[in-house]
Amino acid sequence: MTARPWNGMPPVTATGTFEVTRAPKAHDYNDNGSPDLFARRTDGKLNAIDTRWDDATGRLVTGETRHWAVYTGDWNAYDRVEAVGDIAGSTAFDAVARDRSGVLWLHVDDPSLTKDPVRIGGGWNAYTQFTGGSGLTGDGRADLVAVDTVGDLHLYKATGSTTAPFAPRTKIGGGWQVYADLVGIGDGNKDGRPDLYARTTAGAAYFYPGTGDYSVPFGPRSATQTGVAPAETAYNQLF
Repeated sequence: MTARPWNGMPPVTATGTFEVTRAPKAHDYNDNGSPDLFARRTDGKLNAIDTRWDDATGRLVTGETRHWAVYTGDWNAYDRVEAVGDIAGSTAFDAVARDRSGVLWLHVDDPSLTKDPVRIGGGWNAYTQFTGGSGLTGDGRADLVAVDTVGDLHLYKATGSTTAPFAPRTKIGGGWQVYADLVGIGDGNKDGRPDLYARTTAGAAYFYPGTGDYSVPFGPRSATQTGVAPAETAYNQLF
């Protein structure tokens, strides 16, 4: 086997017999070890985009294949869809979706558990943005962050229950009303802490590194490479 690093370092060759076992990673839907990005198209379908961290530039960039999957169906029945990690007790990663009346629904990615959406609760139209998929509190469960109408950022700690997956909210920041989209992408820079991707209304993209401290979970932002998620009119949401 020959491994050729993305960052231009010399390749490494290994011979013999061995077994590679990798645990599921946050927001890694195609199971290749790096977090993925979903884009909801205007026709109601979903595109999946693989990403990787580029050591040479210090930025999050698209993987070798830009769109590696298309999920069909009318996802436009919801006004908000978010990948939230495994909250159903399997190795698959789940999603939550908010309908037009503010009710939040759980979509379990493991069909052996349930094929139908599970109702979580109402009142989620109080938020302009919310995203999940990474454990911010250190308990190994995928948490959720949400931005209300005044721009305050709130943390919803995961409980491990599929019917009531999140504990009451905790405020962790302000000024987040400048963003049109937030994406919890898992560990994008390979430092062992979950990170966040944000896009402004003008289409500018920013990367927030995780700190490991759930009271202040994200460090100062940095601009990302525009190729990760351009401000294309073909997409109305990223997650």
